[in-house]
Amino acid sequence: MRLVRGSYLVNGLLNCMYCHSDHDTSLPGAPPKTEGQAVGRRLISDPKLGTVYSANISPDRETGVGDWTDDEMARAIREGIGRSGRALFPVMPYDRFRHMSDDDLAAVIVYVRSLPPVRHSFPKPEIKFPISRLVLAMPEPVIKPIRDPDFPTPRDRGEHLALLANCLGCHIPLNSFGQPKENLTFAGGVNLKDFNGKQVSSLNLTSDASGIPYYDEATFIKTIRTGQIGARKINPVMPWATYRNLKVMI
Repeated sequence: MRLVRGSYLVNGLLNCMYCHSDHDTSLPGAPPKTEGQAVGRRLISDPKLGTVYSANISPDRETGVGDWTDDEMARAIREGIGRSGRALFPVMPYDRFRHMSDDDLAAVIVYVRSLPPVRHSFPKPEIKFPISRLVLAMPEPVIKPIRDPDFPTPRDRGEHLALLANCLGCHIPLNSFGQPKENLTFAGGVNLKDFNGKQVSSLNLTSDASGIPYYDEATFIKTIRTGQIGARKINPVMPWATYRNLKVMI
């Protein structure tokens, strides 16, 4: 059961392969490639910020996580600390994953260990000062067990799922200090680059007139399932090809 649950989380809600695999841009939604899955890729290359790569999380013993203990994997996922003790760059959303239950975390680890090992390495990240120093202060320890939450209402469930899916990672603008701007939750307008280097902006997901006030539940589900808003196709920088794997209720 943990293997099935882990596959659902990794390839759906948590969207792990969006960052840890290359993408097939010839297919609708540019889904993660199945060949060479989980070997990582270059995520950021910016003169002001530096260069950041996602890790090889396949079970290869030399270049992946094959020799990592479960505790080391858990620490990286939920606390942002790598095996060597270095702070992970927060493009890895450990601040969101820290809210993942212990059972779901165990399922993720079981699934990742089931993947084929692939030998593939990247250079160490090169992060510019002062960002390199700020990153050191971001990880926080998880100091108590995290149980599967109870959801009194569908909204509570949705809030939790949106948190783990890291929706705000793209749909809330940041200030000059890299902090979310107040009162702009889900307002979009974040500048992103797609897989071809094209600049796109994230959508306002609120019910404001500039957002999606006309969406009902059926429209929202259809948009995620098909990658289209009416006749307009969604740029695959929005990973609908992964989120379409979500069930309506989990």
